[in-house]
Amino acid sequence: MKVLKWLLIAGGSLVVLVIAVLLLIPMFVDVEQYKPTIEKQVSSAVGRPFAIKGPLKLSLFPWAGVAFSDLHLGSPPGYTEKEFLVVKSFDVRMKLFPLLFKDIHVERFVVEGPRVVLERDKAGRGNWEVWGAPPEAAAPKPGAPPPPKGPAGGLPLKSLAVGEFAVRNGSVVFIDRASGARHEVSDVTLELKDVSLDRPIRLMLSAVKDKLPVSLEGRVGPVGPEPGKGKLPLDVSVKAFKELSVNLKGHVEDATANPRFDLVLAVEPFSPRKVFAALGTPFPVATTDPAALNRVGLKSKIQGSTQQVRLADGVLELDESKLNFSAAAKDFSKPDLAFDVNLDKINLDRYMPPPAETAATAPKKDQPTASKKTDYTSLRKLVLE
Repeated sequence: MKVLKWLLIAGGSLVVLVIAVLLLIPMFVDVEQYKPTIEKQVSSAVGRPFAIKGPLKLSLFPWAGVAFSDLHLGSPPGYTEKEFLVVKSFDVRMKLFPLLFKDIHVERFVVEGPRVVLERDKAGRGNWEVWGAPPEAAAPKPGAPPPPKGPAGGLPLKSLAVGEFAVRNGSVVFIDRASGARHEVSDVTLELKDVSLDRPIRLMLSAVKDKLPVSLEGRVGPVGPEPGKGKLPLDVSVKAFKELSVNLKGHVEDATANPRFDLVLAVEPFSPRKVFAALGTPFPVATTDPAALNRVGLKSKIQGSTQQVRLADGVLELDESKLNFSAAAKDFSKPDLAFDVNLDKINLDRYMPPPAETAATAPKKDQPTASKKTDYTSLRKLVLE
């Protein structure tokens, strides 16, 4: 009994000592002094300027956590926009002891105010394409043996549980220097709920594009103990521009090795003209009847893999017309296409281009135009049924 008593006392003292150490380390260790080293190492690894301008905090008990604010990751040299990524704040907390048993328990993973600037220069190269050291610096020395490849293994954990996962108030800016175009998606918010390996994950994504809301909601999973293997159920709905509603339901199987999918796509009837009007973009198709192409809906089963795709039980609604269809494609290098189409009725005159207002733009008969030979190589490879 005395031995057991002393063992319990020793064990309890050890636990208290470990907890005390975990509590005291963040109090006596100045994490700020390591910021220059962290910034230098990250900058060297990614080949871009990197800085954490706000405070850096570390905690070890009861949750192991890291928090920082005002993070800046720059663009590579040669781009007008100096900032590639800015993060207002970041906070992650997770339990420490369950990691010893390959259990991951995350209490909080929150990113506030991320801003990503994607810039394409006049040569067509994006600032997201250049990373790390120059190729000649990273190339292995001649004659050096290739690094050994370790055996592929599954996800090294038994369980996963995340309490709060959120990205809030984000924005993405795209700038094309060649065309002068600039687009921005703002108010980006992503939330994941019920994150685990054995339950469906609920996801909610919302954003604003040109003052118009875009949202995505649905469920994905459960992903299982080996993500990427087996069936991954999904049921996702997208709503955009106050007009468009799309639902995708089904499953993806063996996504990492030999992906196959069995899905049902449903696009609720909408007006393409209203969508383009909401975007402030001219409608790209001119028709004799200005009311044509004002209602489009689509439903179809989609099955396939990386080698073939099959559409079944398809229904396309175009204004007052209804088109039932099925199609299949395989051997994508030399496309083998088969399709079956049944159209109930259509007035083609409505969809013809409007007559030209004047004949001034018609080419003159006494001015021969240079003929350009059409390349039919890709069409010759087609196999149609």
